[in-house]
Amino acid sequence: MAILKPIGKKSSSTKYDILACIAAHGLSADKTTQRQTLRLIALITARYNWLGNELKIGQKEIARLWAVDTRTVKREVARLKLKGWLEVRHQGARGRVTTYKLNIEKVISSCQPQLSNIGPDFVQRLGAVVEQKEQSKVVNVDFGQTAAKPIPVREGSWGDVMAAMRQVNPTQFESWLARLDFVNVDAHILTLRAPSTFVANYVQSHLSDMVLNTAKRAFTDVRRLRIVG
Repeated sequence: MAILKPIGKKSSSTKYDILACIAAHGLSADKTTQRQTLRLIALITARYNWLGNELKIGQKEIARLWAVDTRTVKREVARLKLKGWLEVRHQGARGRVTTYKLNIEKVISSCQPQLSNIGPDFVQRLGAVVEQKEQSKVVNVDFGQTAAKPIPVREGSWGDVMAAMRQVNPTQFESWLARLDFVNVDAHILTLRAPSTFVANYVQSHLSDMVLNTAKRAFTDVRRLRIVG
């Protein structure tokens, strides 16, 4: 895949694209996410080494920039690592701070639902990065095994729908779909609840067709999918 790198002739515009992407994501979310994205933007703008794709700064310096204590820095950095936005490049040791790198593709993938809020040019430029990343994960291996028999789905059974989706792609299911809870079916709309806005946006953007098609086997009158987070 073509990896987006903010270096070369178009480095300035690429950096602005990434920052705008993060900002749009934060502005569309709750106050906690807004604060987190603002802190990340400040950190990137002030200290990120784009050429080396690394962030080398101590917790005390981050705390001073963010106007918080070091405990808050530890929690916020841990959350960014959990989201996959920050990765450890070199673990810190005595006399040496930890070096991080920004997982640009992961950031753009997480912010994809908000790209259209910025403009169609963003969807065209950055959306392609996400599509290429997703396609690169797909590996088809055929060793001649007999395909697993599809799991029967009883009418009105959300449990059967979940089991059927797990059979299709267990890894994908455990990462995203297992976290969805059934709410109701009303006016041809299937409503599910996700544990966060982030999960809701991802499933709605990337997996809604699969979820809806599988759900129709149990709820034949369903026409649309709605995910709240």
